[in-house]
Amino acid sequence: GKSGSYVCEWDGKNGNWRKASDADVELGVCGTESVTAGKIYKTKGGDYYLCASGEWKKSDQLSYELQDAGECSAEKNLTTFETENIGLYVCDNKEWRKATSLEADLGVCGATEYPKGSFKQKGGKYYVCKNEWKETDAVSFELEAECTQDSVFKKSDAGKYYVCMDGEWQTTDELTYTLGYCTTSNAGYMKAAMDKYWYCKDLNWEEIDRGTYSTGRFCNKDIDSTLEEGFACVHTGSGSSAVHSWRA
Repeated sequence: GKSGSYVCEWDGKNGNWRKASDADVELGVCGTESVTAGKIYKTKGGDYYLCASGEWKKSDQLSYELQDAGECSAEKNLTTFETENIGLYVCDNKEWRKATSLEADLGVCGATEYPKGSFKQKGGKYYVCKNEWKETDAVSFELEAECTQDSVFKKSDAGKYYVCMDGEWQTTDELTYTLGYCTTSNAGYMKAAMDKYWYCKDLNWEEIDRGTYSTGRFCNKDIDSTLEEGFACVHTGSGSSAVHSWRA
């Protein structure tokens, strides 16, 4: 007789003997209790087979490795699965895909751990999560904010002051950070900041005294001897050398 293994198959009415395949011999007969339907198996020779509809079907290493990850469902979106053999994969829009090199290094942009607007540093470079990881600059990383709107001021954790101008962060000083810019539109404004009082004049903030800030006007010869808000406008000296000032 013929040598080899045979499988007895029953179609509901009749039984038939067929020659066993290599997968039948090594893995078991697909459709019997010893084999899990829907599972992919690996042979000693490195071949992959899926048991489906009662028969062995050729499969591949990727499908074999990913079967433990389960279905890439909407609930798993942007989660990852990794094995030593195939590396890191990302569940993206209901399909498993190979992670990019940046995703392998930084994590998946948009995932729970790294929402949009997250910043990361790697290998001396800086990245921000938008729809994907994009390279950014050191100051944006330090501030955890990109420069997208002019005249926005930020203070870093290190105590440095920045203003967004023309699409990039520029250094500024504490006074400008606190008061904003002195411009033609706010000329004449008075503000209190940093335990001092300031007046916007000629595009610069000039320091003024408390009396000028409290009364809202400068002491001069026109209001000499006036009393306002608990301050008196007085002068020292006489004539053209007279100096006027508010005195509490």
